[in-house]
Amino acid sequence: MRHTSQHDFEGFWSPHTASVDFCEPNYAVTHYIAEPHNVWSSGVFVAFGILGAIYANPTKEMMFTFYYLVLTVTGLGSMALHATLDAMWQSSDEVPMLWLNIAVIIILFEVKSTPKGTWRSRAFTIFMLLLGVVQTVLYYTLQSFYHAFLASFIISLVILSLGVTHYAFEDQRPDVLPLRRNLWLAASTCGIYIGAVTWIFEMTNCEWLIAYYIPVSGLTLHIVWHLGAAWGTYLATVMLSVVRIQALGMHAALKWRFGFLPVAVIVGGEDGKKMK
Repeated sequence: MRHTSQHDFEGFWSPHTASVDFCEPNYAVTHYIAEPHNVWSSGVFVAFGILGAIYANPTKEMMFTFYYLVLTVTGLGSMALHATLDAMWQSSDEVPMLWLNIAVIIILFEVKSTPKGTWRSRAFTIFMLLLGVVQTVLYYTLQSFYHAFLASFIISLVILSLGVTHYAFEDQRPDVLPLRRNLWLAASTCGIYIGAVTWIFEMTNCEWLIAYYIPVSGLTLHIVWHLGAAWGTYLATVMLSVVRIQALGMHAALKWRFGFLPVAVIVGGEDGKKMK
């Protein structure tokens, strides 16, 4: 995060009303988009949301569909925030991120519910959705409290990370553990060791990094954060899809779509051989 500097230009959306300003020099590329590189890199979340909804929901269940829908909205909100640096679009970026955590909490709670079509606790799911509504209303009322959002997001992210880690290593059977573990390692590497570490480094060193961003038309390390976070989030959800398949007593495997998109699949289809 930084203050406006001499490297920034006035643009179409000036003056900015968002409580945050990122390290990309404003309007360095075009008069109409405040941070164009952060805009296109946010589009990766949209891509994963759409592709995930189509190809990465092997059990065809609403909890995963809901998750991918929220992931898509999160990407669109992030694109809007970086394009405008406007307070309204800041909320439209940050509120979906909180909803994304709610979606993952629901998956973590319901991923072992059997048989398919039943709920471990419908009341818990309704409670989480209502919590999301209350959270949304409060946030739009208190748009300027960025640090409150950040604290809430980080705390819930830690809880989710612990839940995902639990499911990655809970089953030590040799036909189960490797796939879950490898997806968890890939998700952690992308989301934490690449994405989050880069985000922290840039946001705490923005004032001197910006001098290096000017000669490359505003390309910043925030792009690495977007790519790492998008991949980490997606891969963690693929791992939970594997857990879900196995919880339903079927065998899971990894398949590549378009040569770059890993998706969980049910070996032999839903009528395939059940796990012992």
